[in-house]
Amino acid sequence: MRRLEGEEVRDAMLAVSGALNRRVGGPSFRDINVKLGNNHEFTDPNNEFNEDTCRRAIYRLWARSGSHPLLESLDCPDPSVMAPRRNRTITPLQALSLLNNPFSEECARRFAARIGEGHPVGQIAAAYRLALLREPTEEELKLAQDFVRDEGLAQFCLVLFNTNEFLYLR
Repeated sequence: MRRLEGEEVRDAMLAVSGALNRRVGGPSFRDINVKLGNNHEFTDPNNEFNEDTCRRAIYRLWARSGSHPLLESLDCPDPSVMAPRRNRTITPLQALSLLNNPFSEECARRFAARIGEGHPVGQIAAAYRLALLREPTEEELKLAQDFVRDEGLAQFCLVLFNTNEFLYLR
């Protein structure tokens, strides 16, 4: 098994949510704001979620003066340092970033909207098919129904983004 790299996780969340802009080529997109101060450049994520920022990560502008918190937590290398090999870690921070990052939350909302209205059993089955490419087991379906009733479909979609089946390839 291998865990998806940060850019792959980002692109997979966009694809499953239906928000992925599949346009090929063209200029890079910026998901950061650049600030200058005292001869230094600082970058902050702008948390924009639009057609430009929903392109594949290969089209992302990599600012050497900073990185994106979600991608950084998923072991994307620091753009200001040459890295011949990526680190591969498994930390609680990765799960917390996936659960609490504005990008992840917006992908989960779009994912829930893509599934649409309907009976919770159908919504849950559709979510499993889109995210994990399989049907839920009876036990998973029961647990998911309780969760969706208490927390909502968007939160359930966010949980699916955090499953090993979504984050790892066999």
